[in-house]
Amino acid sequence: MIENREVLRRLREHAEQVDAGPETVERITGVVAGNAGRLADALRELLGSFLDEQDHDGRDVTGLLLADVAGAAALPDLTMADDRDLGDTPYHLRELIDQMLRAERPAAREALLGMMTGGSVDQCRVALDWIGPVLTAADVPLLAACATRPEPEIRVLAVEAVPEPGTDDRAYQLLTGALRDTDGAVRLAAVSRLGEALRPESVGPLATLTADSDPRVRARAAYALGRIGAASGGRTGSASVRGGPGSVAGERGSGSVAAGGGSGSVAGGGGSGEAVLLAALGVFLRDEDERVRGRAGEALGAIGGDPAVGVLLSEAVAADPRQRVRAAKGLAYVVDDDPRAEPVIRGLAADPDASVRAAVLSGLATVGDITGRWSSLVDGLATDADVTVRHRVVGTVAHLHPYPRKVLNVLVSDPSGFVREAAVTTLAKLR
Repeated sequence: MIENREVLRRLREHAEQVDAGPETVERITGVVAGNAGRLADALRELLGSFLDEQDHDGRDVTGLLLADVAGAAALPDLTMADDRDLGDTPYHLRELIDQMLRAERPAAREALLGMMTGGSVDQCRVALDWIGPVLTAADVPLLAACATRPEPEIRVLAVEAVPEPGTDDRAYQLLTGALRDTDGAVRLAAVSRLGEALRPESVGPLATLTADSDPRVRARAAYALGRIGAASGGRTGSASVRGGPGSVAGERGSGSVAAGGGSGSVAGGGGSGEAVLLAALGVFLRDEDERVRGRAGEALGAIGGDPAVGVLLSEAVAADPRQRVRAAKGLAYVVDDDPRAEPVIRGLAADPDASVRAAVLSGLATVGDITGRWSSLVDGLATDADVTVRHRVVGTVAHLHPYPRKVLNVLVSDPSGFVREAAVTTLAKLR
């Protein structure tokens, strides 16, 4: 227990830090002087009053002082105070909470877990938002319970907070279970975490999302499959991805209902993980949503290897320019690894459709190469008849040309004001 003299000293220190007015300091001083036996509770009550009055200085000074008096036991009050919108950003409180999570991990974990298990819905939500740095593998069952609560926001936060899904099987199972959640935001969070975990056995569960009703989930699943395939040796054509039993067939728009509703098909079978992955990306390439199709093309490029590149090469000669756009972006990822990619990319740079020519620039810029390899390509597109392509040159030239100023100095006199303005802005940034 801190003596009153020390409490008052710290009060003056905190008031100076926050630049609080004399009335605020006097009010807190009165509470300190009159509640020696129950100071922590009195400060909690005062903090609530300041929050109700929308007084952010009072909130900050009282919160800092309460932490001095109660330690990590003050975390429920501090985190809930941070959550209250007083029209400002509570930097002092947030810095304090961060410090307590680092310096008092066991006590801080206990306080936040108490909010999750015995508090209100709002307290559970706020605790999940903060608890990440102090979570341990022992907390996965509690997170699993939160992931089944009726409030979608709680379920999202529980999924986002799961620790070490790449190595902890219980954490991994929680995420794969969340792929079947009725709420798209929960499924989206689960896909993101599986994409970060990079476990090859995630391929099978993620492949079922070809039929998900939410295009955000399908796009994120395509991205996650690309990451997993690339991390598992896809560039060499390795079959090291093992997604478990299952194969994917058909397109969205026909077949059986899968996670979250929608249509598509996921049929049982004994295909290898690599086959399941590529089949899923093939379905995503034919998705009704352009974002999903684009992510699938990028994923195939990231994976590389004969099967994946073969899909992209087929897309490059398709009649639909949208397929050629995906090929242009995807092949850029393998241009250093597969000798078939560069001549196809150069051919797409002369495609009759402007969106394909622009996609060539976007794809190559994602990878980046200023050795001069693409100088002639960029120079040619800088004089393209289509304004969109010339504008794309402005946005990508610094990533693709050893002398970007030379190109931009030409484009500052472009017939299009749209291109001229962009070129002037970009040139100024380079200088």
